[in-house]
Amino acid sequence: MSSNSSANRKIVFLILLAGIMPVIGFIVSAHLERELWQDDWAAAVWAITAFSSALYLTYANRIAQRTFGLKAFAPFAFLAWIGSALSVGWVTNNAWYNYDSFSGFVAPDYSVRQHRKHPNHFLFNGPMEIGAAGYMTEYILNAEKVNWDEPVVLEINSEGGSPQVGILNGEFIRLYNIHVEVMGQCISACTFALMSSEHRYIHPRAWIGFHAAYTDAEEGPDYADDDLAFYDGWRDDRLEKLGAKREFIERARVQDASGGFFPSYKELRESKISNTEKRAYLSSDKLPGYL
Repeated sequence: MSSNSSANRKIVFLILLAGIMPVIGFIVSAHLERELWQDDWAAAVWAITAFSSALYLTYANRIAQRTFGLKAFAPFAFLAWIGSALSVGWVTNNAWYNYDSFSGFVAPDYSVRQHRKHPNHFLFNGPMEIGAAGYMTEYILNAEKVNWDEPVVLEINSEGGSPQVGILNGEFIRLYNIHVEVMGQCISACTFALMSSEHRYIHPRAWIGFHAAYTDAEEGPDYADDDLAFYDGWRDDRLEKLGAKREFIERARVQDASGGFFPSYKELRESKISNTEKRAYLSSDKLPGYL
């Protein structure tokens, strides 16, 4: 009787562990992605916890079979191994291409972070979607240990989003004389924020992409909406003020949301879109963790 009670306790304990491990793995992996930009470590943690969960369920099944002749847990253990293998494969593939697998479920796709060693350096990472401008402004203005007598830097890594949000971010950048740095990519609406700064550093291998504003329609991107003329005009005016040539401005109007116009680093320098050769606080040689 005592052996049966002991077996029951072991089975319950193993089943609880099997349920808890994926939760722990998800929380830790989301933290690694969002706070440390370590997609590979997040994938490793998920693999350990997912396979551990399947292993615990397998042990529970073995004890149940040997002690009680019960095979009810066998299908669940089998499905746990299949599910673990599939999920680990998916997460590993995402990590290989530097895609987040967990943080998007618990937080917005964008994030703003303050550098630990250089409190005047901030990072905006993610799409410029609705809510991003207010969040970024509030985060930076409420950040501690910022010396506003020294340059305040916003490093941007964004594939774009809403041109309205890009302009709102740009207004904050302009009003507070924020320096902008791009190490990875700044595409579409992100360029509105980039061009709003008077101090713009672009890494020679960074991707800067332009295209005409558009709205999503059932048949594809729509470039003919009258409201879009404002955003296209804003971009053209800013490029002209920076010193871009007419040919460059025309190419930046390309109606190709999936491709766009990606000027070379030489063209970015000649057009004065990049007007700073050195970063304010960080090294240009060390790539950030999100790349």
